[in-house]
Amino acid sequence: MDLNFKVKQMKQNILFILILLMIVSCGENGGVAPGESTSTKYRIFASLANTNGGIGVNGFDNICNTDLNNPNDGSTFKALVGSATRNKNSADWPLKASTTYYTTDMQVITTTDTNAIFTFPLTTAIELRGINNVLTGLDDDMNVVTNCSDWTSSSLAKATFGQGGEPSLTNSYAINYGALLCNQLHYVYCVEQ
Repeated sequence: MDLNFKVKQMKQNILFILILLMIVSCGENGGVAPGESTSTKYRIFASLANTNGGIGVNGFDNICNTDLNNPNDGSTFKALVGSATRNKNSADWPLKASTTYYTTDMQVITTTDTNAIFTFPLTTAIELRGINNVLTGLDDDMNVVTNCSDWTSSSLAKATFGQGGEPSLTNSYAINYGALLCNQLHYVYCVEQ
Protein backbone atom coordinates (compact mmCIF):
# COMPACT_ATOMS: atom_id res chain seq x y z
CA MET A 1 0.00 0.00 0.00
CA ASP A 2 1.20 3.43 -0.73
CA LEU A 3 1.67 6.05 1.97
CA ASN A 4 -0.95 8.46 0.57
CA PHE A 5 -3.64 5.78 0.77
CA LYS A 6 -2.76 5.02 4.41
CA VAL A 7 -2.84 8.73 5.35
CA LYS A 8 -6.21 9.17 3.63
CA GLN A 9 -7.65 6.12 5.42
CA MET A 10 -6.32 7.36 8.79
CA LYS A 11 -7.96 10.79 8.23
CA GLN A 12 -11.29 9.10 7.47
CA ASN A 13 -11.03 7.00 10.66
CA ILE A 14 -10.23 10.07 12.75
CA LEU A 15 -13.15 11.96 11.22
CA PHE A 16 -15.46 9.04 11.97
CA ILE A 17 -14.27 8.91 15.60
CA LEU A 18 -14.76 12.68 16.00
CA ILE A 19 -18.31 12.49 14.67
CA LEU A 20 -19.05 9.59 16.99
CA LEU A 21 -17.69 11.54 19.97
CA MET A 22 -19.86 14.54 19.08
CA ILE A 23 -22.96 12.36 18.95
CA VAL A 24 -22.16 10.66 22.25
CA SER A 25 -21.39 13.98 23.97
CA CYS A 26 -24.95 15.12 23.25
CA GLY A 27 -26.23 12.48 25.69
CA GLU A 28 -29.08 10.03 25.43
CA ASN A 29 -31.71 12.72 24.84
CA GLY A 30 -29.88 14.44 22.01
CA GLY A 31 -28.71 17.36 24.12
CA VAL A 32 -32.18 18.42 25.25
CA ALA A 33 -32.25 19.87 28.75
CA PRO A 34 -34.08 17.90 31.48
CA GLY A 35 -37.78 18.77 31.49
CA GLU A 36 -37.63 20.11 27.93
CA SER A 37 -39.80 18.33 25.37
CA THR A 38 -38.12 16.27 22.69
CA SER A 39 -41.37 15.98 20.77
CA THR A 40 -42.88 18.53 18.45
CA LYS A 41 -45.88 16.32 17.81
CA TYR A 42 -48.63 17.66 20.05
CA ARG A 43 -51.65 15.43 20.56
CA ILE A 44 -55.35 16.03 21.18
CA PHE A 45 -57.84 13.51 22.50
CA ALA A 46 -61.44 13.47 23.72
CA SER A 47 -61.76 12.35 27.32
CA LEU A 48 -63.29 9.01 28.14
CA ALA A 49 -64.50 10.43 31.45
CA ASN A 50 -67.52 12.68 31.27
CA THR A 51 -68.69 15.42 33.58
CA ASN A 52 -71.24 18.18 33.93
CA GLY A 53 -70.38 21.75 33.00
CA GLY A 54 -69.84 23.06 36.53
CA ILE A 55 -66.38 21.77 37.43
CA GLY A 56 -64.33 24.77 36.30
CA VAL A 57 -61.35 24.96 33.96
CA ASN A 58 -59.04 23.33 36.53
CA GLY A 59 -61.51 20.46 36.93
CA PHE A 60 -61.47 19.89 33.15
CA ASP A 61 -57.65 19.98 33.16
CA ASN A 62 -57.63 17.39 35.94
CA ILE A 63 -59.82 15.11 33.81
CA CYS A 64 -57.38 15.52 30.89
CA ASN A 65 -54.38 14.56 32.99
CA THR A 66 -55.99 11.52 34.66
CA ASP A 67 -58.24 10.25 31.86
CA LEU A 68 -58.06 6.70 30.49
CA ASN A 69 -57.58 8.11 26.96
CA ASN A 70 -54.50 10.04 28.16
CA PRO A 71 -51.34 8.43 26.68
CA ASN A 72 -49.82 8.46 30.22
CA ASP A 73 -46.29 9.15 28.99
CA GLY A 74 -45.62 12.07 31.32
CA SER A 75 -47.07 14.72 29.01
CA THR A 76 -49.30 17.46 30.41
CA PHE A 77 -52.67 18.24 28.86
CA LYS A 78 -55.06 21.19 29.11
CA ALA A 79 -58.76 21.19 28.32
CA LEU A 80 -59.80 23.00 25.16
CA VAL A 81 -62.58 25.03 26.78
CA GLY A 82 -63.29 28.73 26.47
CA SER A 83 -63.63 30.84 29.61
CA ALA A 84 -62.91 34.31 30.94
CA THR A 85 -59.36 33.18 31.77
CA ARG A 86 -58.85 30.64 28.96
CA ASN A 87 -59.46 32.13 25.55
CA LYS A 88 -57.55 32.48 22.31
CA ASN A 89 -56.09 35.81 23.49
CA SER A 90 -54.89 34.57 26.89
CA ALA A 91 -51.64 32.99 28.03
CA ASP A 92 -53.68 30.02 29.30
CA TRP A 93 -54.94 29.11 25.79
CA PRO A 94 -54.00 25.43 25.21
CA LEU A 95 -53.27 25.70 21.47
CA LYS A 96 -50.03 27.05 20.04
CA ALA A 97 -49.76 29.16 16.88
CA SER A 98 -48.72 27.48 13.62
CA THR A 99 -48.51 24.05 15.25
CA THR A 100 -49.59 20.68 13.88
CA TYR A 101 -51.76 18.59 16.20
CA TYR A 102 -52.20 14.83 16.06
CA THR A 103 -54.56 12.17 17.38
CA THR A 104 -53.10 9.85 20.02
CA ASP A 105 -52.33 7.36 17.22
CA MET A 106 -50.39 10.14 15.41
CA GLN A 107 -52.83 10.99 12.61
CA VAL A 108 -52.69 14.69 11.66
CA ILE A 109 -55.74 16.58 12.92
CA THR A 110 -54.82 20.07 11.72
CA THR A 111 -52.27 22.84 11.88
CA THR A 112 -53.32 25.92 13.79
CA ASP A 113 -53.07 29.31 12.15
CA THR A 114 -50.91 32.20 13.41
CA ASN A 115 -53.65 33.09 15.92
CA ALA A 116 -53.47 29.60 17.51
CA ILE A 117 -56.88 28.46 16.31
CA PHE A 118 -57.99 25.52 14.20
CA THR A 119 -58.39 25.81 10.46
CA PHE A 120 -61.35 23.90 9.07
CA PRO A 121 -61.89 21.40 7.68
CA LEU A 122 -59.69 19.31 9.92
CA THR A 123 -57.54 16.72 8.16
CA THR A 124 -58.72 13.97 10.52
CA ALA A 125 -61.45 13.88 13.14
CA ILE A 126 -60.23 14.29 16.72
CA GLU A 127 -61.95 11.14 17.92
CA LEU A 128 -63.72 8.28 16.15
CA ARG A 129 -64.38 5.93 19.08
CA GLY A 130 -68.05 6.76 19.70
CA ILE A 131 -67.45 9.77 21.95
CA ASN A 132 -69.77 12.70 21.27
CA ASN A 133 -71.01 15.90 22.89
CA VAL A 134 -67.73 17.47 23.94
CA LEU A 135 -68.00 20.71 25.94
CA THR A 136 -66.01 23.58 24.41
CA GLY A 137 -67.74 26.90 25.10
CA LEU A 138 -66.40 28.03 21.70
CA ASP A 139 -67.85 29.17 18.39
CA ASP A 140 -66.55 28.43 14.85
CA ASP A 141 -63.77 31.03 15.22
CA MET A 142 -62.93 29.73 18.70
CA ASN A 143 -64.35 32.77 20.47
CA VAL A 144 -65.79 32.14 23.94
CA VAL A 145 -69.59 31.79 23.86
CA THR A 146 -72.05 29.98 26.14
CA ASN A 147 -70.03 28.09 28.72
CA CYS A 148 -72.16 27.03 31.71
CA SER A 149 -71.68 30.40 33.43
CA ASP A 150 -67.90 30.24 32.94
CA TRP A 151 -67.94 26.53 33.85
CA THR A 152 -69.40 27.14 37.32
CA SER A 153 -72.98 25.93 36.78
CA SER A 154 -74.42 22.46 36.49
CA SER A 155 -77.91 23.64 37.41
CA LEU A 156 -81.01 22.42 35.64
CA ALA A 157 -83.09 25.17 37.23
CA LYS A 158 -81.19 27.91 35.40
CA ALA A 159 -81.32 25.94 32.15
CA THR A 160 -77.69 26.87 31.57
CA PHE A 161 -75.93 25.76 28.43
CA GLY A 162 -72.42 25.19 27.22
CA GLN A 163 -71.46 25.16 23.56
CA GLY A 164 -70.31 21.74 22.46
CA GLY A 165 -68.60 20.00 19.59
CA GLU A 166 -68.76 16.64 17.87
CA PRO A 167 -65.33 14.92 17.78
CA SER A 168 -66.11 12.65 14.83
CA LEU A 169 -66.63 15.61 12.48
CA THR A 170 -63.98 17.54 10.56
CA ASN A 171 -65.88 20.78 9.88
CA SER A 172 -66.40 23.53 12.46
CA TYR A 173 -69.03 21.35 14.17
CA ALA A 174 -66.07 19.59 15.78
CA ILE A 175 -65.90 22.66 18.06
CA ASN A 176 -69.32 24.27 17.67
CA TYR A 177 -72.06 21.72 17.10
CA GLY A 178 -74.72 23.15 19.43
CA ALA A 179 -75.73 24.03 22.97
CA LEU A 180 -75.48 21.28 25.60
CA LEU A 181 -77.25 21.28 28.97
CA CYS A 182 -74.76 21.95 31.75
CA ASN A 183 -76.37 19.50 34.18
CA GLN A 184 -75.82 16.53 31.86
CA LEU A 185 -72.63 14.53 31.42
CA HIS A 186 -70.34 15.44 28.52
CA TYR A 187 -66.74 14.90 27.42
CA VAL A 188 -63.88 17.36 26.94
CA TYR A 189 -61.03 17.82 24.44
CA CYS A 190 -57.54 17.57 25.90
CA VAL A 191 -54.55 19.30 24.27
CA GLU A 192 -50.93 18.34 24.91
CA GLN A 193 -48.74 21.16 26.22
